[in-house]
Amino acid sequence: MIWNKRGFTLVELLAVLAIIMVLMAAVSSLFIFSQRLFVSTSRRNNLHHSLRTTAERISNELRFAFFLELIDEPNWDVNGLDASEYSYIYLDRDTDSVILLDGDGSHILSDGIITDVAFFGNVSTLLFNLEGENGKLNYKLESSVRLLNYRCNFQNPNHPIALRFSMDPNLLIPES
Repeated sequence: MIWNKRGFTLVELLAVLAIIMVLMAAVSSLFIFSQRLFVSTSRRNNLHHSLRTTAERISNELRFAFFLELIDEPNWDVNGLDASEYSYIYLDRDTDSVILLDGDGSHILSDGIITDVAFFGNVSTLLFNLEGENGKLNYKLESSVRLLNYRCNFQNPNHPIALRFSMDPNLLIPES
C-alpha cells in the first residue's frame, strides 16, 4: 500500500476557511434576525397583555356600579377629590398608569404604559379605549363592560379620561 504523503496546499486551506466563514456569517445573521423577531414579538405580546389586564380590572371594578359619571379632561382635578362616597378611575399622565381611587386609597390598575384612555357611555354599556406604548410599539385596545345595576343616563363629554362611580344603591345621584 502506497500512502500519499502530500498534504493540503495553502490555497485549499484558505478556500475551506472562506467557505466556513461564509456559512458562519449566514448562520449568525439568521440567529440575530430570529432573536430580534423574538424580542419584538415578546414586547408586543407584553403590551397587549398589560392592556388586556387593565381592561379586565376596569371591567371588574365597574360591573356592579349603580351610578357612573364620565368626567371630561378639562374638568378633571385629582387634587380636589373626596373618595369617601364615590370611587374614581382615571389616567395619571405623570406615571402613564390607570388609577383606582376609593375609600381605601389609590390602587394602580396598570403598568406604566398607558398613554391615553377614552370612555364612552351607551345605554347601560361602558365602552372604553386604552392606548399603550412600549418603546416604539403602540397598541390600542377597545373594550366594554355591561353595567348590570346601572340606573342613569350617560352624558358623553368631549374627551373623558376619568370615571366617578358608586356601588351604593342608596347614594343620591349628584347634580351635574
